[in-house]
This record gives sequence, structure tokens and C-alpha cells, in this order.
Amino acid sequence: MTRTQEYKAGLYCRLSVDDGTNSESMSIGNQKSMLTDYVRKQGWRIEQVYVDDGSEKEALTDSVRALEDTVRTLESAARDVSQFVALLKEHVGLQKLDRPTLLKLIDRITIEEPPGSYGRKRQQTLHIHYKLVGEL
Repeated sequence: MTRTQEYKAGLYCRLSVDDGTNSESMSIGNQKSMLTDYVRKQGWRIEQVYVDDGSEKEALTDSVRALEDTVRTLESAARDVSQFVALLKEHVGLQKLDRPTLLKLIDRITIEEPPGSYGRKRQQTLHIHYKLVGEL
């Protein structure tokens, strides 16, 4: 008893550069049709149809760009923190906070308007923005 071998086929359809429409194009449709006809005439079974219409590539490219931007931002922040730590190490054991030291360490100080009425118990919020790392 002889056994005939069954072949399985995977079809791969790719959108051509000239046919860059947003919906499934005639090019993809034509490829599917032609490949399906050929596979069936051979007596093979279609296991899977793969379609490369470029949209997945575009989405992946956008994701990669976004991740690269995030990495650049994080690397820059890490450098800034390292520089700030080095700056602080220069001033370990500081006994007096003088003007030159303040100018090295602090970018700006902002003071918010006090809420409510003016009087002895009023409180204001003070924000210290350090160089390289911002407000802590």
C-alpha cells in the first residue's frame, strides 16, 4: 500500500511600493488569488497566508523611534544625575553655604503666593530647583 505525501503551503503576499494604498490592495488580492490557484492545482493544502502590506512595519518603526527617544532622555537624565552627584561630592563637609556654592548648585528658587490673608501665621511654599536635576 503506497501512501501519497500531502504537501502544505504557506503563501506570502507582499505589497509593492507602487501600490501603497491604505486598504488591502488589488496587488495583494491578485497575489492571493494567483498563489491559491497554483497551490490548489498542485494538490497542496494552504496552511497559512502571510500578508506584508507595510502597515506593521510602519507601526514597528514608530515604536522603535519612540523607544529610542525614551532611551536618549533616560541617558541624558542619568548623565545629569551623575554630574550633580559629582558636584555634591565636591562640597562634602561644607561648613558654610556661601554665594559661589549656591550658584554652583541651585538653578533657581521660586516662592508661591501665600494662600488666604496676610498675617503672622501665613505660610509660603518655596521651590528649590537644583542644576542638572531640577526640583527634588
